[in-house]
Amino acid sequence: MAPLAVSLGDPAGIGPEIIAATWRQHGEALRNEAPFFVVGGKSVLDAIFRRLHGAGRGCTAEIAEPAEALEVFRDRLPI
Repeated sequence: MAPLAVSLGDPAGIGPEIIAATWRQHGEALRNEAPFFVVGGKSVLDAIFRRLHGAGRGCTAEIAEPAEALEVFRDRLPI
């Protein structure tokens, strides 16, 4: 199954916060669904994770190709 792409949206908007909050609050359930990756700035999401949850880089993984999302999705949010 090919992973889905989710747009980060405007880095100054609410999209990054919604993505980070959803991953942290519902990550376990999401990991059992169709894998996806975020298209956007990793540094933006790392900063949101640090601000909202006290976690940062360990929550995300930078990928170069969509297929790489399948390798990291169970443990980290692919970007």
